[in-house]
Amino acid sequence: MTIDPTRLNDVRGRAAEQAADVSANRQAAAPVEPAARTDQVQISDEARELARLTAAERVPVTEARLEEIRARLESGFYEDRPQIWSEIAQRMLDSGDL
Repeated sequence: MTIDPTRLNDVRGRAAEQAADVSANRQAAAPVEPAARTDQVQISDEARELARLTAAERVPVTEARLEEIRARLESGFYEDRPQIWSEIAQRMLDSGDL
């Protein structure tokens, strides 16, 4: 790709025109009244407790769970899933153990 420096002013001119159009549209628009806020969120005590717990506390590591993970590793389940590898790496970094 090559850049034609002789047309640089055309780009600047069009950008300035577009910025002026946007500015003019903002000034011409009628002011918008803020909507009344009526939304509410309620979080149960149970949800608050779950949020406080770490992942290890929420999902206990059992022998059956370890066996399931071991079988997936041996079968190659994770080999073609780069998003899983990225998530594992990010969690390792976030844990502060490295």
